[in-house]
Amino acid sequence: MASKKLTQTFESYLKDIYFNKDLIDENEVLEKLHYFKQFNGLYHGTMPLFFVIDYTRQQYLVHAGTNNVLPGYQPEDFLDGGMDILKYVCNKDDFNIYNREIFSHNCQVLKAVPQQEHGNYIFSHTYRVKASRNAQELVLLQRGGYITSHQTGLPLYSLGMCMDITPLKTETSILHTIEKGTGQKLFFQTIACNYFFPNQEDTLLTSKEKQVLLYMTEGLATKEIADKLKISEATVICHRKNMMKKTNTKNGIELATYCIRKKII
Repeated sequence: MASKKLTQTFESYLKDIYFNKDLIDENEVLEKLHYFKQFNGLYHGTMPLFFVIDYTRQQYLVHAGTNNVLPGYQPEDFLDGGMDILKYVCNKDDFNIYNREIFSHNCQVLKAVPQQEHGNYIFSHTYRVKASRNAQELVLLQRGGYITSHQTGLPLYSLGMCMDITPLKTETSILHTIEKGTGQKLFFQTIACNYFFPNQEDTLLTSKEKQVLLYMTEGLATKEIADKLKISEATVICHRKNMMKKTNTKNGIELATYCIRKKII
């Protein structure tokens, strides 16, 4: 049965669960954190930081390896600063997207599956942070999961790892994925992939992309579009991928339908 769409923001949710009465075994939290530590060293040799946040108290319980990812900060900055330091470190626009969009998407998935299966899901997103308390920005990839309420199925604890992927990601778009474990160690099935754009101008289709799209709606194949526009087939494919990314659509049919409905073409 489809769950009711959640429109609550991350910040309003934190206020609502402040007086939550769920009792969570501390060993369950530590066991879940240990699960994420098996990923250590798998990502281009990058040393991650590991974290546990208690949403009910809006406090970090663990922030280990801080200097691996956030030079200039110490674990105590987060253990003492709580959610306020998180908001300070995060790029404001990126935090707003997590607050309004990403957290809600995650909760919709959690509400749609049995609570006992929540441990099988990994929620990931990229975001920008301030490094060394100055204007320099880094791009982080956060991969984590939730320990959820037995009553509501919604998050009580967030925990996982963060890695610096600045050399690998130069654009400002935010990648958000939700994966489900397949039963094989370290293998996951992607069940959702979304792109969010802090700069709205980045969501606009270019004139060349619109030309490609118009020919797509006329039923032309990639080679035919390339011949019409005097560009390579690889360029046509690249334009199509960029348009799907900007519109969060999964294939050419969804893309064309979306753009017609939104009167983009």
